[in-house]
Amino acid sequence: MAEIDDDLGEGARWGMTVGISRAGLRTQIALQHLGVSLDARAAGSEPAPTVWDAMCRLEKMLQARRGASPERGRRSHADLLCAE
Repeated sequence: MAEIDDDLGEGARWGMTVGISRAGLRTQIALQHLGVSLDARAAGSEPAPTVWDAMCRLEKMLQARRGASPERGRRSHADLLCAE
């Protein structure tokens, strides 16, 4: 979260919920920044990978909104750390 927050600059607001359902754990991470709200969700059986998956999804949404990376050839955190 810290790396994404640094990239966004001031004004980003975060929320995270981790809950239990019949199917296992469910994570929801919400971000509000510059009038845009994004919401990423993931499910799994272990807390850390479930949160990680939701963060990766959120970062990929941010990439899609920004279009191409501002620095040509630069790989993002999601590209380097998140599996498809």
